[in-house]
Amino acid sequence: MIQLKNITKEYKGASYKTTALNHVTLDIQEGDFACVMGKSGSGKSTLLHIIGCMDMQDEGEYYLDDICVKDLSPYKLDRLRREKISFIFQGYELMNRYTVWENIELPLNAKGIRGKKKRTIINDIMERLEITELKDKYPGQISGGEQQRTAIARAYVMDTPYIVADEPTGALDEANSDRILDLFESLHHEGKTIILVSHDMDVAQRGDYIINLQDGHIKKED
Repeated sequence: MIQLKNITKEYKGASYKTTALNHVTLDIQEGDFACVMGKSGSGKSTLLHIIGCMDMQDEGEYYLDDICVKDLSPYKLDRLRREKISFIFQGYELMNRYTVWENIELPLNAKGIRGKKKRTIINDIMERLEITELKDKYPGQISGGEQQRTAIARAYVMDTPYIVADEPTGALDEANSDRILDLFESLHHEGKTIILVSHDMDVAQRGDYIINLQDGHIKKED
């Protein structure tokens, strides 16, 4: 379960201060498929980065499965991320020196999964996302949409209970977008908890409910 209690996050510079999240309180139950919407600058990505343990709030408390995240040491925080959360970045965050196949296998190597089992897992998700023919290419040699599908494949093989996705269909055409959303729905039915940011209402409506952000506040939940 995800519990945010009075979360505030500010970004400061020499001549500015921006409040990205302003006393946000939110519960996301285990197994939910929650979609986050809002205009640019509303705090969507900041919310996702805090939920994904990629950033830390300035005020308030965040509990992930009853663990108070801000109390963790850097080592325990890193372990929590690896065991609990798959993060799909809007900018893909692929390793440019590794091939598509090598990018996808990184989480499996970290978990000690080897041999035939690893190959089967990777081949399965590459076939489902139709990127098998890209396995020997490097990120710089493929399109943005192909990079996005590779990033989603990498997150899939991590097999964590929480999947956090920042505009996962933003670089995809309608057919590939539907394919990705079908995959998310399948993972949801398997019991995964999914938190997805999108500007597209058609995408957001595939979830259980919508969290609307406006100027760092939750406007309403549908």
